[in-house]
Amino acid sequence: MNNVPEDPANGPLMDNVELRICAPVRIKWSMKGLSIKKWIPHLKEVFHFSSFSCLQFMENANLFDIEDLRIMFNSYKNLSISSNSESNVKSILKNFPTRRLEIMNDIFDILEDPYPVLIQNYDQLVIRPGFELASALKLDDLLITNSKTIDFNNLDWKEKELNRFLKHWMKGSNPRMETIQIHFVSPEPLNKSNIFKGIKCSVVPAEHTRVFKTSVGKIYAFREGIDFYRKDGIKATITFSNDGFHSYLFVMYVWYPHCVG
Repeated sequence: MNNVPEDPANGPLMDNVELRICAPVRIKWSMKGLSIKKWIPHLKEVFHFSSFSCLQFMENANLFDIEDLRIMFNSYKNLSISSNSESNVKSILKNFPTRRLEIMNDIFDILEDPYPVLIQNYDQLVIRPGFELASALKLDDLLITNSKTIDFNNLDWKEKELNRFLKHWMKGSNPRMETIQIHFVSPEPLNKSNIFKGIKCSVVPAEHTRVFKTSVGKIYAFREGIDFYRKDGIKATITFSNDGFHSYLFVMYVWYPHCVG
């Protein structure tokens, strides 16, 4: 939905659509003269599906009538937004409720107040800013995030922010969180001693493998890690890895009974 019409006053070109199949080979299928209202039911019938895996809104989604889109795309598993307008994002979030949200632009550059998004009870929240940009996410923003699975990218935090987050979690913050992944861009590896400063923890042996299950159906098998506990006795494990050039991955697993594989 990111094609700009030749004459914006006449609305988007609804009768010239193109289907791209990218695997195993790239195929293009153009259907001129078939409106999008007929195109969507046609594809559902041909390919035998009733819902979409991901509904993605791009920068010119405002050219379409939001009510028409809501009727046509009424069943989907994931919602992805990369709009460049605050009004667009608010309208999409209002009209397209979801359990799994991915925002491709930094929401703090889009929304004047991201609080209503962060406090939602999502099963999964992914924030992916541009690769070259560090996220503007602050510790206080993370502490009010109410999703079960959290995935943040390109944070330029220091060890002290992670240390404060862990101590807040130990006291009861983020009670719904099952797992969080934070991708850091830093010239130096994270200092584990500073992250766990003042926190009682234990190192898991390298030969010990554990399996973790999330509410969104993801399964993780991993070795090693560092264990510590919340005030109510719930255990959590943190793993670290080098995710690329000057890129480091911090993952935290919370061992609720239903998460034990």
